[in-house]
Amino acid sequence: MGSPRAAIPPVLPTAAALLVAAALSGQSLQNGDFERADGKVPASWFLPAPCRANGFELTAVKDGAHGGRRCGLLFRDAGKAGDDGFGNCLQELDPTPLRGKRVRFRAWVRTDLTTEASAAQLWLRVDRTAGQTGFFDNMAQRPIRGRDWQAYEIVGDVADDATRVVLGVLLNGGGSAWIDDAVLEVVGDDVAPTVDAEAGSAPGLIEVRMAATAHALAAFESATVRLPLPLAYRDQTPLSLQVQIEPPVAATLAIADGPGPNRVLELTLPAQPAGAELKVAWQSVVLVTPTDFAAVPKSTPFPPAWPEAAQPWLASTWCCEHDHERVRALATEIRGDGADVLGVVTATLARAQRVFADAEGRVTELTAVQALDHEGSCTSCANLVAALLRGAGIPARVLAGYPLWSGPLQTHYIVEAWLPQFGWYPVESTLGRAPWPNHQQVNVSIVPIEHESRALAGARPCAGGAVPFLSLTEVDAATPLRLEGTLAEYCDHEARLLRPLTGKPAEWQKVQQALRARWARWPATAPRLVDGRYAFGPHTAALADADLTALRRLPD
Repeated sequence: MGSPRAAIPPVLPTAAALLVAAALSGQSLQNGDFERADGKVPASWFLPAPCRANGFELTAVKDGAHGGRRCGLLFRDAGKAGDDGFGNCLQELDPTPLRGKRVRFRAWVRTDLTTEASAAQLWLRVDRTAGQTGFFDNMAQRPIRGRDWQAYEIVGDVADDATRVVLGVLLNGGGSAWIDDAVLEVVGDDVAPTVDAEAGSAPGLIEVRMAATAHALAAFESATVRLPLPLAYRDQTPLSLQVQIEPPVAATLAIADGPGPNRVLELTLPAQPAGAELKVAWQSVVLVTPTDFAAVPKSTPFPPAWPEAAQPWLASTWCCEHDHERVRALATEIRGDGADVLGVVTATLARAQRVFADAEGRVTELTAVQALDHEGSCTSCANLVAALLRGAGIPARVLAGYPLWSGPLQTHYIVEAWLPQFGWYPVESTLGRAPWPNHQQVNVSIVPIEHESRALAGARPCAGGAVPFLSLTEVDAATPLRLEGTLAEYCDHEARLLRPLTGKPAEWQKVQQALRARWARWPATAPRLVDGRYAFGPHTAALADADLTALRRLPD
């Protein structure tokens, strides 16, 4: 769910070969200025068919170019679609002359946008061998909304094993973006990358927030909204939770446990007339300690039997239907004669990236089966990777949470596979990267197998079909209430690094133990009402200067 395909522009199939000689220092991309004598869009730039079907168009225009006679114009035809979705104006490049070098993609951009949530973004993506993604930056944290021409840039490293470089301009939502004088150049190590290898995150204090407007579609006596809360699991433990409703109403709050470490905030709103609007928000600070993958074995043979705790995630479900003949055949092909669990996990991620890159058209439901052919989102990516792993005989489960590399979205999904001698091994199923440290994503739901059923994960007002149940904000279908995310268009969650922390392993372990004990007491504790907010734990400001020792002594 969420906006992963907006956050991570996919490498969509091209109608013709578009491998263009990559630029060396000071040399423009092919037709980076959109100049052609006949006034047409140069063939080196293209707009994928799914973007065109969603109402986006790419043209070359003479009026108001930054330099020369023409510039590119990427726009949304308001008569064809609404203000959601995105369009990609992009080029594919041969990485051969760029391998092992640092490059800068620079372009002049101006915009005329239709909503506050709309934005333009440059993006640069490097694909590596085995289907892995190398450097990636899509300006998610610094979107372009200026009306005047301005130069923007992305700087990143091209891996020695890079197989493809893709770059372009992305328009999210409605409006227009003009592009001109685009250049790709090799730069020295003295020019810093715009996104570091850890995507702007690190172990420490991470803030997660949610903001939405609840619209009463009809009068109701009461309505309950269920919101997944950050887990106390693996390397993360919540320190605080604050809930605010505006205008203030006499709501009731309860924290419900389970299954497993999952927790859900049950927020019951009092009677409201038709047309009423309430702003609902929650904020939590989570401590995320370093993720240690040193214990991952280099070789992990398939066991004669899987641990009882992992066996439920071998099942075939509606979301992750590994019993479907096509999924089963692909999983069998990927595993082949492989007897090493970690090797099969790696091969599955690589093959899934190829499947996603070859996708055409849009899914109607975010199931694993539809992800074999059609473009969906991180939900369908996770469902397919989990289904392929299960089909290969490896327990695999889906996790929901909020990544730190994306900016606001609805919910993002990754996968955990069970490795003998290690346990649950996290993989980024959309990016094709593993292992995936906890400080890259604060998780809120370990999806139980029953929440993948059609009865629970079918299409519902708050989510598309095959979005795991209770992995995002849920409103009962019979309740005349619609929640609309307000952090960005249709996006209600965001995670960001509040402050990195350092410490020795023993210090991290002690503070986690102390914080888990606090967390365990929350369900039986009534929240405090402070400045109109329902609060568990301290306010964010009280954590601003806390070190690991101070965190161990936090009051409930």
